[in-house]
Amino acid sequence: MKFSEIIDGLKEGRCYTRFQTPAYHGKLICRQVPNTISPEVVQKASSIPQDLKVLLSTIGLEDEMKGHLEYHDQILIVTCNDHERLSATSWNPSAEDIFAEDWATA
Repeated sequence: MKFSEIIDGLKEGRCYTRFQTPAYHGKLICRQVPNTISPEVVQKASSIPQDLKVLLSTIGLEDEMKGHLEYHDQILIVTCNDHERLSATSWNPSAEDIFAEDWATA
């Protein structure tokens, strides 16, 4: 499958890998689900630096959105095998990934 063919699937929540490419063994890509995080959750989140929490509590487009954090348009590469720690990090396709034709549903 070509990369252009998986974009709609990513938007729909499907995961993909390149089974024929050793670098992708035990790894898959997926779209992180867009979400808006409330100020209460932002303040409790251990993954958000304290300086950013302070800044976010003072800004926002409208008073009812002040302190909310929206995230969107992120693709993750997830390591999920028995040989490495389960992890997820942001991912951007390389030119090789874009032109590859070995993409498959994970």
